[in-house]
Amino acid sequence: MSTIAFIGLDGAGKTTITERLLAELPGPAVRIYMGTSLMSANVTLPTARLVLWLKRRSYRKAAASSQEMPPEPVFNRQLEQQPGERGTLGLVARTLHRLAEEWYRQLVVWNYERRGYTVLFDRHFVYEYAEQNRPEARRHLPWPDRLHLWCLNHLYPQPGLVIFLDAPPALLLERKPEGLSLAELQAFREAMLAQGEGAPNFVRVDASQPLESVYAAVWKHVEAFLGQGAKQSEGAQDPR
Repeated sequence: MSTIAFIGLDGAGKTTITERLLAELPGPAVRIYMGTSLMSANVTLPTARLVLWLKRRSYRKAAASSQEMPPEPVFNRQLEQQPGERGTLGLVARTLHRLAEEWYRQLVVWNYERRGYTVLFDRHFVYEYAEQNRPEARRHLPWPDRLHLWCLNHLYPQPGLVIFLDAPPALLLERKPEGLSLAELQAFREAMLAQGEGAPNFVRVDASQPLESVYAAVWKHVEAFLGQGAKQSEGAQDPR
């Protein structure tokens, strides 16, 4: 399974690292965004684009009615913070849409793997929901959200390697000031570390270093992972 996920806070360098790896990895490779931002997704269901358009429209209408000028562009975080669907039917519909989107992208991943590609994930759904997945937070969620997390934890395929590009939240806030606050960044970082704790395929790279140092550290992990996979494949084909 040649799937490598790059996770971390905004500004850690996930997209920069994956784009460089695409150019330097031996053999075919592809990058797939596996996060929750529909505006950043390079693979998505057609219905997801419709949902994004409706959210933007609703956000701008709400801003107009309150006589506020909506920011341009409208960030995904602002759309996520809108009042969402209320009631069980709305929550179920949202959960089903999330599951459909996640499994659609996974089907695309399997297709690339079948064709011999190394698949690089920019983010990963399991870690995107790390804060909600904390036991103390999960017990307060409505049952459709708990069902969604159960599917991610127990049914959704895990990456072969997870590389956490880690850096102090204050530094990343300087790099990308829009979006989360310092406290929110710190909470998200701790949740992702807790999600990966004990996982044999989870490694941390210090992303506060210069880019060349970060890339060199990432390359060592990727090279070792892909080399191990090649050896296992050769062993499986060896009749001895």
